Amino acid sequence: MEITPSFLHKLYRGKWELRVKIPLAHNLHVFYTPGVAEPCQSIAGDKALVWDMTNKWNTIGVISNGTRILGLGNIGPEAGLPVMEGKAVLYKYYAGIDAIPLCIRADTEEAILDFLKAIEPSLGGINLEDIKQPDAFHVLTEARDFLQIPIIHDDMEGTGIIILAAVLSSATMLGLKLESEKIVLLGAGSANMGFLQLLDELLLGNVGNVVVVDKDLVYNKENAQRHWMANTLVKTNMFGHRNLEEALRGASFLVAASRPGPGVFPLDYLRNMKRPNVVLSLANPVPEVSREEAVATGVSIYGSGRSDDPNQVNNSLIFPGLMLGLLVTQQQYSTAVGIKVAKALSQLALKKSHLVPHMDSEVHELVAKTVVEHFSEQVADNREKAALWQEELRWRIGRR
Repeated sequence: MEITPSFLHKLYRGKWELRVKIPLAHNLHVFYTPGVAEPCQSIAGDKALVWDMTNKWNTIGVISNGTRILGLGNIGPEAGLPVMEGKAVLYKYYAGIDAIPLCIRADTEEAILDFLKAIEPSLGGINLEDIKQPDAFHVLTEARDFLQIPIIHDDMEGTGIIILAAVLSSATMLGLKLESEKIVLLGAGSANMGFLQLLDELLLGNVGNVVVVDKDLVYNKENAQRHWMANTLVKTNMFGHRNLEEALRGASFLVAASRPGPGVFPLDYLRNMKRPNVVLSLANPVPEVSREEAVATGVSIYGSGRSDDPNQVNNSLIFPGLMLGLLVTQQQYSTAVGIKVAKALSQLALKKSHLVPHMDSEVHELVAKTVVEHFSEQVADNREKAALWQEELRWRIGRR
């Protein structure tokens, strides 16, 4: 019998389960009725106590409507559940966070927002996942205006951060300066737009050297208004390129996050890139360009989103630690945080001569510490709060 991923998922009947952490025997009267009425009354009098008397402090929802699962498209909430379960496993294993996979039937932005409002009392944080654009961007932006808990969109922010880390590392390895090299983004979805947001802030709005290609469209100031990231895209493509072949000619970086390969574009296009060069091919489950194809066409540095690639440029390196830091501080994500995390991971990777760090606990602790340090600096006039955050993070890392 062939041992396939489907076989193993069926064997284990899913990837996660709940565990009870209290001594329930002979204590039912304490933790259930009648004793449970006491904390209920306490929380009713002071809602802040819910963070101390329940698991809200460590519980998040991994929420998707199944409209953009991996590179497979709109395959529905049931079919997206294995991805959300996998996310929950990584949250628990690497950050000690109890993540609940929630795949919902919500086809509109309004329906998703209504669900987030309804479920907020039970959660300490929210990870939006695999929701089609522009819905995800609009939901994320609006939700941050009313939610009292942190919310991230991992496809934008997690993937965007790790792409930036890989680009910073490769630029250092090859002696390239981002502000003077042509950077081509193939695909204008969550991952590349998350990266572009970070790059725009890092380069102080000077992103004319970036060319964004999506299918047969190359964005410029004339057509950018049709995209949900128009305010940034309008500043790109100072070269006036009209197609991918033109864009890749003389480019130093290609970040592909479009659709699964092979055959996404003619591989000969890569031969026209500047030398040395970098290709990050991030489509799931099969990258647009394989490692073997990249080597054959003279690519200097290659990375993909696959966990079996030595240069795994994947958001799994980001989201456990990112959410841990946000849970500790109860602050909302910002691009400033993302840039700091990307720089920290790049520095760690370069010390080990890697493009990005390899998956281990050190990585996620570094991400969480960077997030907490960033927000501690924002409250420098409140040393007590900053000290409490630092203490909380140390405790969480220790208990994990």
